Amino acid sequence: MGEPTHNETSADSIDKGYEVSDARISPLIISGIVLLLIMLLGIGLMAGMFELLASLGPANRPQLPATAAFRAPPPGPRLQTDSSEELVGQRAEEAALLTHYEWVDRSNGVVRIPVVRAMALLVDRGFPARGQKGGGR
Repeated sequence: MGEPTHNETSADSIDKGYEVSDARISPLIISGIVLLLIMLLGIGLMAGMFELLASLGPANRPQLPATAAFRAPPPGPRLQTDSSEELVGQRAEEAALLTHYEWVDRSNGVVRIPVVRAMALLVDRGFPARGQKGGGR
């Protein structure tokens, strides 16, 4: 029989339970060289394409429309300059809504009343029963 072929296993390998012969190095070296040549060819083609496009110059590049020159730049971000002062102002507005009387819709008789007064009215009158529109007893 002689030397085992690529697809056969030797009796020594079967007895030991693992491959005892080394891998052939020549196909690995040839594959590496071919891969290196393909990479160099790709790099060369890309470099040539860049040179070709650079040599065409600005004459073949697309021009901006005439309206682009007159377009105003977008506005900058509107950042808070003093967030603590704005928060104090917002809290004051909310407190005014919760503690003062104000007409919401005078023609329909809708009034905003303070929360404390609304709770006192609910305690005095009770919650309206289902089907009633007003808050009567």
